[in-house]
Amino acid sequence: MKKIIIFGIISLTVLVNSCRKPKGNGYCTWASKTTCLNVFVNDEKDTCNFDSLEIILKFDTKYITNSPPCGSFNDSVIGNIQKIDVYVNYFINNDTITENINDIIKFKIKYFNNEILTNDLEYLNNSHPRCNNYIYLYLTNKTDTNCLQSFTIRYKETGNIVYEASSKPLYIN
Repeated sequence: MKKIIIFGIISLTVLVNSCRKPKGNGYCTWASKTTCLNVFVNDEKDTCNFDSLEIILKFDTKYITNSPPCGSFNDSVIGNIQKIDVYVNYFINNDTITENINDIIKFKIKYFNNEILTNDLEYLNNSHPRCNNYIYLYLTNKTDTNCLQSFTIRYKETGNIVYEASSKPLYIN
């Protein structure tokens, strides 16, 4: 009887702790999928300084099961990032010139357990699990400051599914 009680306590402890998002590479997972990508900028004005600009990627998701096996949906792996490409669209006269700016982008992911992951964009483009509905992107250098511009994000995740969205146009100082 004593062995059964000890086994029950150990099993309950393992079950309760196994689904919390641990630090490191362990993640809690259940069936979910991305349904849409939205792109916002943190500044509602028409002009923003490059070093205070925050490009916010918001992923809409659908959970395939009714309830999570863990404490919260918020720490689930939503998808594995295969590639994120960031483009700036320069609006000059009646033309639009598009340029890939991955080399001047840094990202930040904030987890609900207060863990923050920050690195160059190339780090994410290596099948990194995405456990949050938001990814924040930052410029490390200025883009063209002489014209109106917007940002287009192409996000590719597990299964070669690609989502694309653009921000509102603004001027960058």
